[in-house]
Amino acid sequence: GVLQGTPSEPGAFRFTIRVTDGQNATATATFDLLVQTPTLILSATVLPNGRTLEPYSFSSLSVTGGLPPYRFLLAGGTLPPGLSLATDGRISGIPTAQGNYSFRMRVDDNATNSASQDFSIAIAASPSLAILT
Repeated sequence: GVLQGTPSEPGAFRFTIRVTDGQNATATATFDLLVQTPTLILSATVLPNGRTLEPYSFSSLSVTGGLPPYRFLLAGGTLPPGLSLATDGRISGIPTAQGNYSFRMRVDDNATNSASQDFSIAIAASPSLAILT
C-alpha cells in the first residue's frame, strides 16, 4: 500500500493500518505522521516611491510557504501619513507629507507562522501647478 495525498492542515496525526494476506492472517501497525507547513517567507521588495497628494497603491508583495490565508500588519516604524496597510498586504492612500518613511511589515499565516521584512517609501512633493498668463 501507498500513503499519498496533499495535506490540508498541519498537525500530528495517528493512524493504524491493518493488512490481511491471502490466508486471512492479519497484522496491524500504528503510525504517527507529523505534517508541518513550509517556512513562511515575505520576499524582499523595493516599494515604489510616491508624491504628496497623488494616489498611491502597491499590492505586489510576495509570500511563500506557510498556510494561507495570510494577514499583514505593521510591526514597527511609520507609513507615510495618508497611507494605510490592508490585511491583504495592499498599501494605498494619498500621501500628505513628503519624507522618507521606514517600517517593518509582518505577515502571519493561518497556522502559527510569521515572517517580517523592513521596507521604506520615499514621498516627494508634488510638482507645483503654474498658471500661465
